[in-house]
Amino acid sequence: MNGRFLCTASWDKTLLLWDIKTGKFRSSGPVILSNGHEGSVSSCVFSKDASVVVSGAYDRTVSIWDTEGECKKLTLKGHQDWVMDVAVSTDKNWILSSSKDCTIRLWNIQKSDHIRAVIETRRVMGLKIIQQQHMGRK
Repeated sequence: MNGRFLCTASWDKTLLLWDIKTGKFRSSGPVILSNGHEGSVSSCVFSKDASVVVSGAYDRTVSIWDTEGECKKLTLKGHQDWVMDVAVSTDKNWILSSSKDCTIRLWNIQKSDHIRAVIETRRVMGLKIIQQQHMGRK
């Protein structure tokens, strides 16, 4: 949820975008994002500006969606088990995903690449990306 939209992940392999600020969904229903996953969707998160939604699923993939165009932009593959949680950096260049395979993967969206396995053999319950800023010394 970002203040205007609510995104729900579903067992039917879809994401639903609900415009809760205007209530438009009451008359026309939610926006349906489909054909992004071959398995049930387990997690979703908005970018800070709500222009992107990132989702993880039981098909072991992470999908990046354009909310304006209502379409999938990119699919990231590399986990060996279902994706439990996802996060997106403020600048939308990095995606973090955790999986039932006990790994966390950091993806560089601009290069569509990932750092192999960041953490192994630990259970991951949630994710949060903290934007780091460099502080100058005086």
